[in-house]
Amino acid sequence: MKVSFNFLSIFSLILIFVFPTLNIKQTISGATVRQNKQTNASSKNKKKPRRNNFTSYENDSAEGRANWFHQQRAFPLNTIPSGVYQRAVEHVREKMRPKQLDQIEPKVVGNSWTPIGPDSIHSGQAATSFGNVSGRITSIAVCCGNSNEIYIGAAQGGVWKTTNSGGQWKPLTDFEATLATGSIAIDPTNPKKIYVGTGEANGFSPGKYFGQGILKSTNGGLSWKLFNKDTSSKNIFVGRSVGGLVISPSNPKIIFAGLSRGTEGVDGSPFPGVSQGGIFQSIDEGETWNKIETAPSGQVEELKIDPSDPKTLYATYNAEGIYKTTDSSLTWSKVAGTNINNGFPNKEFGRIALGISPSNPKVIYASVESSPAENNPNNLPKERELLDIYKSTDGGKSWISKLKPTSDCQCGYDNVIAVSSIDPNTIFFGGVGLYKSANGGKDWKRLDQDNRIHADVHSIIFDPSNPKKIFVGTDGGIWVSSDNGESWTNINSNLSITQFNKIATHPTNGNFVIGGTQDNGTLIHRNNNSWLLSAGGDGGFTVIDFDNPNTVYHTFQITAANNVIERSDQRGTRNTWRTVVSKDILKDASIEAALFYSPLVMDPNDSKSLIFGTYRPHKTTDGGNTWTTTSDT
Repeated sequence: MKVSFNFLSIFSLILIFVFPTLNIKQTISGATVRQNKQTNASSKNKKKPRRNNFTSYENDSAEGRANWFHQQRAFPLNTIPSGVYQRAVEHVREKMRPKQLDQIEPKVVGNSWTPIGPDSIHSGQAATSFGNVSGRITSIAVCCGNSNEIYIGAAQGGVWKTTNSGGQWKPLTDFEATLATGSIAIDPTNPKKIYVGTGEANGFSPGKYFGQGILKSTNGGLSWKLFNKDTSSKNIFVGRSVGGLVISPSNPKIIFAGLSRGTEGVDGSPFPGVSQGGIFQSIDEGETWNKIETAPSGQVEELKIDPSDPKTLYATYNAEGIYKTTDSSLTWSKVAGTNINNGFPNKEFGRIALGISPSNPKVIYASVESSPAENNPNNLPKERELLDIYKSTDGGKSWISKLKPTSDCQCGYDNVIAVSSIDPNTIFFGGVGLYKSANGGKDWKRLDQDNRIHADVHSIIFDPSNPKKIFVGTDGGIWVSSDNGESWTNINSNLSITQFNKIATHPTNGNFVIGGTQDNGTLIHRNNNSWLLSAGGDGGFTVIDFDNPNTVYHTFQITAANNVIERSDQRGTRNTWRTVVSKDILKDASIEAALFYSPLVMDPNDSKSLIFGTYRPHKTTDGGNTWTTTSDT
């Protein structure tokens, strides 16, 4: 069977073309490649720990993960030069014609690649009730009147489609300028016409990545065209992320997009040269775009349309408030937020998620993140909780505070709210967990207990043709309920969207691979596309002893609560790990400056010698039994 050229090959070529001058030295399974020293130029005082870029967090931090993600790609610079990713993709397309790509066989021959998955991970980090898990989903779109046909957007896995309710998925955008996906919209008059907003606009997401523009397909995802220009032919989308994408139901040529700055700096700084996002409009089916509104913060998280009035739209601006237009975007006004006294918080809040009742569009719910002013001791934003859920019954003119669920929301990261299509009092809220209220927010029931749904909810939508059918996207993939949230079915099947942070390979057995993933544990591959969970948590670096491959190491993200490095002498078989570096050996695990996924490397000449790096190196010469800190500067 012939398959298309997969993402691994494109990604490897992009690394070559984008970063040809990097000199990287790193040990993987006894093989030596070149990697730069990890340094931090943010402090010139060598007597103090350098913390600005590599500060660890007291709790699991999404921004810490994002910083680590960028650091590996930007070094030795602080930012990635504008446009290099898109130029690299175009170079690959030019060198490898579509006809050649279609003829590549599914086996490793010469320079070709074959995917090894994971198609999905059985049970993931929890009990078997989880079912298979995949990776972070940022958006879901269900085809009009046909819930067998579903599109999903993955944080860095592109757009996928199923035509049999999730029994099998097909990737649609492997050859496009970016796999980072923020939003999807289907033309209500033509279900074959699909628009995709690239770039993840998901708060402080782990590995959140900027986009390249708006992708458009007129044949159900078989082919795509990228649009990113305004009427003056200026590229206005590169470096931004599209969190909201709305097609006017009265005139599908009119499309609205809500943009935020795409983060790609080591400390969450924006893409170079991009100052703000805002609301953009196209009146020619996405061919050209113009900015129509920008609040002071400039960061649009969500864009929603009144289902009963296509002239009325709402936009949420991070830390600024909610804006509304009633004349198809000619004029906008703030209806909630800073300096407005109508029951909504008028100062010190963060991200806002919005849900509009389809059956009574005057009813609006907003879940609001607590104040960005609450910082950790190192003056970096920490994961903030749910401030409250607010309700308006008059289209945003006035608001009342509702009884919020007892939630462990990381609301700058996982924060979404949706309203039943037939009942304005039935609402669903997603944070770390999933919650439901049947009485307008007075009481809440948690739906994800007993490991029925993966943690960290990012997308909730209702089936347009069945109000009791709900789809939920999380850090572990997609789930569906057909009974209004009482029971859930896993439909991840063959989704290959798991985000790996680091992999290591066996020195002689190419089928044995171990890797750490974002919120889906440390995984082991042994054959085909099957991967087994080896350890839970956010998996970081992995290393295999090249003298004795039965011995493997893996790292967790550094937090005050976590062990840091574990070792298994049974090839990483689950429950065979023992701690070799705990938080106790660090100077102060709650503040010791470090990358979220701190590097672990093995000496290419001595497999018992490893170095683990925070702001200072920690070294072992006996396979992790004892450690010394070689420097405190």
